Amino acid sequence: RVTLSAFVNHVDGVIDINQAPPVETGSFTTIDLAARYRTRPGASLFADVEFTLSIANLFDTAPPLYPPRDPVLVPYDSTNVSAIGRFISIGISKHW
Repeated sequence: RVTLSAFVNHVDGVIDINQAPPVETGSFTTIDLAARYRTRPGASLFADVEFTLSIANLFDTAPPLYPPRDPVLVPYDSTNVSAIGRFISIGISKHW
């Protein structure tokens, strides 16, 4: 009825070969947590209800930045890391 999960995500430094000379970024590590609780099955209104809580990027880690070659480009590796900081979500669902 209870599930707890933890995830460690790590991206090693990457090299931006589109710049001259190439620029190496730092590594990026985040920790994500998730919890789920489901009530017992039955006929009541509160039976089979599932509560979830998840936290992505628990420590609000910012991506490593580098100077972009063009001012309209983002200053981080948007292919491999996210600029979204800590993100908390909750959910409630009823199973019929």
